[in-house]
Amino acid sequence: MFLRALFTLSFVVSLSAQTLPVPRKASEFVIQSVDGQKLLLSGYKGKVVVLNFIHTTCPHCQQLSMTMNQLYAEYGAQGFQPIAIAWNDNAQSLAPEFGKAFRLSYTLGYSDRPTVLGYLGVSMLDQRSVVPQMIWIDRKGMVRAQTPSAGDMSMLTETYYRQMITTLLAEPATESTSGKPARRPAANSKR
Repeated sequence: MFLRALFTLSFVVSLSAQTLPVPRKASEFVIQSVDGQKLLLSGYKGKVVVLNFIHTTCPHCQQLSMTMNQLYAEYGAQGFQPIAIAWNDNAQSLAPEFGKAFRLSYTLGYSDRPTVLGYLGVSMLDQRSVVPQMIWIDRKGMVRAQTPSAGDMSMLTETYYRQMITTLLAEPATESTSGKPARRPAANSKR
């Protein structure tokens, strides 16, 4: 009996260390915005979305939020949409003040720990999960990159963010029925 319990526990722990495959279709996520609206992630299809799962008290998350403000100002009109989701204790009451303090110009919402960890594909038993966690979604609704639960500092730099934004914005939003990427109109053509 003891060996069976030990095997089961080691199996569960090994599953918690795995990350979800990339690329994959982004599953639906309900964003409870600080202004009381419930927004669906699928409502942003056609845009390049980065989900930033943050804690309002985390200095790295605060820096990320300020950087995303700047990048949203630069790339928002081209279809870039950052979304910050606070999931620390008391996020529902802390998130509105966080948004004001950092003058966030993009969508800010909140969620609870089980929902966020489930969406990230991280077990509740995994205590190594760090913040911020980021999921990059292309215009077609495919997850193209995700930070590992234990963090990856190379994915938390402005250089990396800009590279992801420009790469994903350059891709078409839809594919033609032949399976080939849809053609973009020439820059000088009338729409």
